[in-house]
Amino acid sequence: MDLSQEERLFREAIRDFAMRAVKERNLDQLPSVPSELFKEMGRLGYLSLNISEAYGGSPGSWVMIGIMIEEIAKFSIGLSHLIVNQYEVMLTIDRFGSKQIKEEFLPKMVAGKSMASLAFSEAGEAGFRIGEVGSGYIVDGEGYVATFGVQPETVLLFGEAHTFLFVPLSLSGIEIVLLNTTGLFPSQLSSVRFCHVHVPGTHLIGQEQHGSPACIESGFYSPLYRILSGLICIGAAEEALRFATNYAKARKAFGKSICSFGAILGRICEGYALLEQARLFSYRALSIMDRGGSVKREAIVCAWLYPKIAWKVIEEALLIHGHYGYSRELRLQQMLRDVMAFEFLLGSEEALKRQLGLELIGREVMPDDISRSMC
Repeated sequence: MDLSQEERLFREAIRDFAMRAVKERNLDQLPSVPSELFKEMGRLGYLSLNISEAYGGSPGSWVMIGIMIEEIAKFSIGLSHLIVNQYEVMLTIDRFGSKQIKEEFLPKMVAGKSMASLAFSEAGEAGFRIGEVGSGYIVDGEGYVATFGVQPETVLLFGEAHTFLFVPLSLSGIEIVLLNTTGLFPSQLSSVRFCHVHVPGTHLIGQEQHGSPACIESGFYSPLYRILSGLICIGAAEEALRFATNYAKARKAFGKSICSFGAILGRICEGYALLEQARLFSYRALSIMDRGGSVKREAIVCAWLYPKIAWKVIEEALLIHGHYGYSRELRLQQMLRDVMAFEFLLGSEEALKRQLGLELIGREVMPDDISRSMC
């Protein structure tokens, strides 16, 4: 894909940053994201792209955000996922939040001085219950899962009846429980529990009981989230393939580099072909977004296929290393667990195929009971 001069310079800058500030830190081994790293990203303007300039944002392209996510994912899947979530929260507030919320929170988030998380309600009694009281809301219940452990200062809460609230986690009655997950370090998932928490009415995002547009346009189910999550998986797999290729060139067997053996060479070539197609498709989608076009279909493809493609490429990279690839000395086993997380974060394969079928064919692909409710 042809990049503009600005985008090429941005890629060089973000690669330098990733090599200097991300790779050397071994973030997978840390319990949390260093606050100084996030603040440095804010100072460099990496958290300001496409956010309103009135709140500290700066002009940019969706392609540039994609470049940043892909390059950082090569060295930290967890950090790149944190950045995607931070952008989803900021974009949602910027578009649907009250002026008071924008002025109070967006400048700090753009500067990297405040982290935000996303939390969605479970169905039934276990989910969030949001009730009106006076000029505000009372929240009870538990959100499973919320992003980024105990680090965030705020949470964008999608509760029952499609009501979206932006909640400071310093409010009385909130408990955050870190989940003992196996991946996405250092930005582990958590559960947020609310016990009769009062949230001011000014913290409503969008319209009451009509928060779905905000979620669909700039939330967990937005095309941007799906495309960028696909690029996280692609970036990680690219690094795994590079690592395996270098190993295959250096490793000797029967007096020859093992990269000359058909089985090894085939794995490397197939991985390259799969990832290059995925990259081009993803950046094509982001380029369409930059031109104001719709990318629903492209986003579904990214969410459905790219975690699976990344898993396959990383698995082959591990196997090229033999038993050494299975050791904790290499990141490959951790990469596999990390990309697996996106298979549930982005939705099941069956649900995504149904969504794509709805876009391609229409209501005929839906079960009868759902199809009747859409009429």
